[in-house]
Amino acid sequence: MNKQWVLDITIATYAISILLYFIFHNGINYKSRNNLGNYQNIITINDKKDTKKNYNSDIIDNKPSNIFYFVQISDIHISEVFTEGSFSHLKCFVENVLPLISPRFVFVTGDITDAAPNNGLQSVQKETEWQAYKKLLDNNEFIQKHDNKTFWFDMRGNHDSFNTPSFDHEANLYKKYSRSQTQSFHINYMTNYGSYTFNSIDATPLHGPSSPYNLFGVINREKIDKLASVYDFAKANKHKHIFTFSHYPQATINFAKTSDARSWNELSKQTSLFFSGHLHDLYLGEALYTHHKNFIELEIKDLKLQGTYRIIAVDHDTINFVDNILPMPEIPYLNKDSLDELLEQHYNFTIEKPIVLITNPQDIQMALPENHFPKLEEKTLTHVRSLIFSEKKINSIELFIDGKKISTIDSLSNENSSFKLVGNDDKNADDYLPLYAMKWDGNEYYDDGKVHTMIVKAYDQDNNVGENTVRFSFDYKREDFRISIIGRKALTFYLPILLPLGCAGLIFMYHFVLAVIPFLYYYNNDENNVNYKEIDQFEMENLNESDSESSDDGHSYHTSKFNKSKQKGLIFRLFIQPFINFASNPYLFYPYHFFYLYNLIGPQIFGNLMSAGDHFGESFVMAFLHGVVAGGQRINFTDGYFYMLKDLIKIQPILFLLMVYLNHCKCRQYFITIIFHILLIFYCLHSRNKIITSYGMFKFFSSPFYSWFIIWEVISIIMLIIKNYKKYPSNYGKIFK
Repeated sequence: MNKQWVLDITIATYAISILLYFIFHNGINYKSRNNLGNYQNIITINDKKDTKKNYNSDIIDNKPSNIFYFVQISDIHISEVFTEGSFSHLKCFVENVLPLISPRFVFVTGDITDAAPNNGLQSVQKETEWQAYKKLLDNNEFIQKHDNKTFWFDMRGNHDSFNTPSFDHEANLYKKYSRSQTQSFHINYMTNYGSYTFNSIDATPLHGPSSPYNLFGVINREKIDKLASVYDFAKANKHKHIFTFSHYPQATINFAKTSDARSWNELSKQTSLFFSGHLHDLYLGEALYTHHKNFIELEIKDLKLQGTYRIIAVDHDTINFVDNILPMPEIPYLNKDSLDELLEQHYNFTIEKPIVLITNPQDIQMALPENHFPKLEEKTLTHVRSLIFSEKKINSIELFIDGKKISTIDSLSNENSSFKLVGNDDKNADDYLPLYAMKWDGNEYYDDGKVHTMIVKAYDQDNNVGENTVRFSFDYKREDFRISIIGRKALTFYLPILLPLGCAGLIFMYHFVLAVIPFLYYYNNDENNVNYKEIDQFEMENLNESDSESSDDGHSYHTSKFNKSKQKGLIFRLFIQPFINFASNPYLFYPYHFFYLYNLIGPQIFGNLMSAGDHFGESFVMAFLHGVVAGGQRINFTDGYFYMLKDLIKIQPILFLLMVYLNHCKCRQYFITIIFHILLIFYCLHSRNKIITSYGMFKFFSSPFYSWFIIWEVISIIMLIIKNYKKYPSNYGKIFK
């Protein structure tokens, strides 16, 4: 019996799916007008002071110049539902840490609020969470003193864009309550010793559906044009560094090309550091730092549960950083008070140990790629320089290199001390700069091509010690980050390419290789051209017969046309015959075949996925494998591939192999085996809980991908268990004969 039509429909569906991929991918490149050369949104911050003074940046000495530093925090997740960390951590940072550090800028890279639903259904932007954020910043004296829209810059994360039909929609509370209130900020920072660019990338979707379809970022052509314009402006004005901020790591963003066909890979040659959040260190306790081909990316652990903040120093254009933990009794800090009650409280947590950040020499793990633009000039280092932040006065500082103490007089009260305060440690002063320097002939004694380890230890008046370590070399070689291989490599896997490829490979295996090919083999092989019910009846009649009784019978295992496969080898009987039997069962194969074809071209879920929409056009969303249709636009989301891949890895192997096994196994299952099967089924059903809690039971049951397929698989497995239990004895000896 020829079943060529099955192959034809399969090939046609695969072709349509590939076409849909390109249609959705082209969606991010669609734009009505060219935005290149648009410099209107660039903010200029001029910190030039004495323009007549000569700032010699070729020598790194003990002058308190050519240096600035800034702070990054991310993933605060202010929540009226969850009480651990989040707002308490932000309050501690603002009230206790920020006045001590007193950075030039603070950058918040997204997920300011959590937007967790109170009713367990769709995520929604909450006024109370955003109001708490705004009140905390507005009422803080330090921020009031320093912030005239040039100090605290925040940007949206995926949680901040949940259930927002558009950026200008009233549901977008970020635009109302944040400090920046714009999709992205672009800063032209001018100093006496050069200019620098601080630039953000808002990769949140134009139409933000509720969780979970908001996990990956997308930069359309309009946004990439604006980004390229900022980079072009920086290049034309000879900016020394471009610092790029994004909630989403680069590996999770789908980038369009600019109007003049430049890719992100080409643009990224100009950026020095890429700061991101979002991944919460993958909940592995690992720092995520990566050397990309063109730039360095530093993902920061969240403020929500891990209480992490980052200090980045730029000293004579060399960059060093340190990640620190909030000074709280426990992390995460548990506070069951409401957000309004927390606002009324005053935190007075003390940073007990000095915070040390060596600013020069540069740690070789922070050396920029050789193809970085612009090419920075080599400098002569005459002093070790270090920022030391301390609640109490610093008494002494020690310097060690390769385990050997280099500093000779440690006490700062001695006028001949090795380290000297060259800045200003008065936290209330406008020129506060706790910079310490020690004369050091490093270029002469350590220019030997080797990598050396430097440690600076600072002791306060209570003998509390803080320290910082760098590894340096004067031949400008670069070293891998001193973290685990997972932390170094996690951000190098570009998911917008890898996830579609992974999906394609697993779909091809589960559907075409393990189902369609066995189906075609069975129906195009004359000896297999029999009715499935006839096979089932034959095996029922012969199952209880002994081998000896049936050896000479016309229906024996060795002569029957139904059992020619029994003569095959062990590998065939164990790993091939079960799939042929599955494909020969029309009650199993055709529904399985249909659902896979549907998932390639049909919507995974559809309906009112943005409850904040004012009308049907704003609220209705269709999520396909290759992207999302929302607000009348198609967006090449990576989310569909991610959830499909999770399904293909965690759920489909279990359910599919259970069906194959139970269909092939003509015997009664033991009770312990049945219980094990049921536990596996519950595990698979539990994986759908996220969709149910996000969108409700109705949308779950109206979703072919999330409900119909798995419900059919579960029902089929239960029916096979019942059938085997009723019809067959417990005779495992003949299962794989």
